[in-house]
Amino acid sequence: MRALTGMFEDMCADNMNTHTQSQYQYEPIAKRLYQALDAGGEKTALVVNKRNYSYSQLRNSVFALAKQLTELQVERLAILAHRSFEVYQSIFASILSGTTYVPLNAIFPEEKSAFILEHSQSSHIFIGPECIAYAIKMLLLHPESLAKSEVRIIMSVSAAMQLQDKLQAQEAKVESLRSLRKLIKSRLITVPDTDLQATLANGDAANFKGLSAQPCHPMHILYTSGTTGQPKGVVISYHNYSCYFTSLMGMYDFKSSDVFSHFAELTFDISLQDPLLALVFGGTVVCPSKIDLLTPNKYINQAGITIIQTVPSLISYMLKAKILEKEHNDKVRLTFFIGEALWYHLLQSYHRAYPQSRLINTYGPTETTVWASHYEVDTQTLESMDSTNSSIVPLGRPFGCNIFKVCDEQGNEVPEGTTGELYIGGEQLAQGYYHNELKTKEAFVSLHGEPFYRTGDLVSAFNEHATQDGFHAKAGESFTNYHYIGRQGDMIKVHGYRVSVYEIEEQMGKLTTVPLKVLAATLCDKGINETVIIAAFECDDDSEINKLKPLLNGKMSFYMQPKFMVATPIFPLNANGKVDRKLLTAQVIEHLSATKQVHFLP
Repeated sequence: MRALTGMFEDMCADNMNTHTQSQYQYEPIAKRLYQALDAGGEKTALVVNKRNYSYSQLRNSVFALAKQLTELQVERLAILAHRSFEVYQSIFASILSGTTYVPLNAIFPEEKSAFILEHSQSSHIFIGPECIAYAIKMLLLHPESLAKSEVRIIMSVSAAMQLQDKLQAQEAKVESLRSLRKLIKSRLITVPDTDLQATLANGDAANFKGLSAQPCHPMHILYTSGTTGQPKGVVISYHNYSCYFTSLMGMYDFKSSDVFSHFAELTFDISLQDPLLALVFGGTVVCPSKIDLLTPNKYINQAGITIIQTVPSLISYMLKAKILEKEHNDKVRLTFFIGEALWYHLLQSYHRAYPQSRLINTYGPTETTVWASHYEVDTQTLESMDSTNSSIVPLGRPFGCNIFKVCDEQGNEVPEGTTGELYIGGEQLAQGYYHNELKTKEAFVSLHGEPFYRTGDLVSAFNEHATQDGFHAKAGESFTNYHYIGRQGDMIKVHGYRVSVYEIEEQMGKLTTVPLKVLAATLCDKGINETVIIAAFECDDDSEINKLKPLLNGKMSFYMQPKFMVATPIFPLNANGKVDRKLLTAQVIEHLSATKQVHFLP
């Protein structure tokens, strides 16, 4: 990566929106975080597990741990903590000490976390007290690898005692635990408990001055879901995130009075954004509990949330649970959606519940740090839309230093309005996949001598004019708007016609208000393999399906009509809150195989 001096300014000159370009100057993310915490104060910075932590308390805890990470010369820190104070403490301490952190997720299978720990070559692992039982199961999976890796274990004093007690209590049942306990004891490094650190007035907190990492040094390695094989570790540098955060700060009107939600899991690329924005702007971030996630409306209301960042599936969940129709909240100011296609009819339901919120659709793969584009939906236009409008909200305009190109299969740019694969370049572009040269070469390519990431997303780009002021453009301003068509793998050929499952989903969505997902599968009938379309509806019975069947012939082309329609009470979600299409497809195929006596290829 080129030297930092002049790079950001050169790249941003042509790409950053002029009305946000000059508000904030580029600064390393560690410097911004240090300054936010160092100021201290008694205002609440963080609420987690129903407990308030002031800026001073958070500073003391984070600085103390950061100082210890620096003294220990921790190179790469795996973090196993879940919706606890230790999540924030360990991540912030990693950033301030220039450490690369690797988030693990206690709701993932232990095998996946064990793979990530080993593959990332983490030198240390920080374990929160709420994840002790999970950690034991994970470490037991590969004791030989653990012994060879020499990974050190960092825990609070009380958590370390709990760990040793649990291991000792189970030794009689599991012989291998005895050797694991001895190994852990030899690798264990303890840090003061949270309560002790939070009350320190001087000492480690006062003496710590922060340590800025080199711009190209990895800030974190985020492992993707691995739906097509083993997870891939996306390497995001300190410079990548600093560029992104600088653009973000100048784009929206965040305030010190704002209260930020924090729905995202630690392993989701958007997870760091909420707490960092809260601290840098002097606001508050509130971590929801497991119960809060089941009743998100109560969490939003009781915490006084003003800034929400979530996946569109949250709207579907609130509609299914009949929460949204009863909700009316005027305090939410900004809502950002990311991670999935956002449908206008879902957004209409959300707007009725949160009428004062500005609505922003954002887009960006993990390989481009977090967001790469955004589009604010005009609420007046939204209110005037037909309630059956089931088109997808555009991905919008690239922001900051991101560069978008739409290309054909040979990597050549296509004309305006033509569907092609989206390539993204610019200063938010990841360094590649950790220890996976083959996948890196496949996904990160060169266009005209500049690095780009092949997203696999199919889009069409159109030159448009903004009708009203929005975050993505001023009224009357011309901009290129990118519209989502689907994933490359979502393009299927049915009866000789090439079509996107999202296009079918959009057309069927105009005929029903019930959430639906269109899936593709290969039906094997008498030795003949045929690609078929399956529509899954999130409902309890076939009543909606029976209403819909007579409408299809007059509303949809024959090749777009599903061969099977299935009622599914609840769509499965992945760890990031998105609908898990792979798991849903497997469930639907299993149901059809049992009820229709048909056979599908795996």
